[in-house]
Amino acid sequence: MRPSACFKPLGSFDLKLDQSFKSSELPVPSTVRTPFETCCRLEPEVVFFGSFTPAITLPFFQNLVGGMDDDFVRQNWRYGRRNQVRGFGQPESAGCSLWVPRKALKIPHGFKLAWIVRLDDEVVTVVGEHNNLLR
Repeated sequence: MRPSACFKPLGSFDLKLDQSFKSSELPVPSTVRTPFETCCRLEPEVVFFGSFTPAITLPFFQNLVGGMDDDFVRQNWRYGRRNQVRGFGQPESAGCSLWVPRKALKIPHGFKLAWIVRLDDEVVTVVGEHNNLLR
């Protein structure tokens, strides 16, 4: 399951998000104004040192909410390594996150945060900041 955050005016949801990067690429946040996307999200793929790397905040979103670079924290973790021929060197488990403290966000009037939840690249649901179902 891969949740992606979006930042939308109240009542409007276009579920097409364009800003992404693959595990084998460096994230390059777009300079295009994309007010409904919060970050350049990961599209995981199998690579030797692990598939997961954290998303990166998009500059337009960061400026819109008044966030500073130090407010946004990218983390990843890996536990163990496979030593079987199949999957050699890959982590036993791994994950990543991009997070920001609520107090660092100044959400403009008329906007709210929402998360698009995908499973196998299909949108499963959209939830609001209080876990309420939006779609």
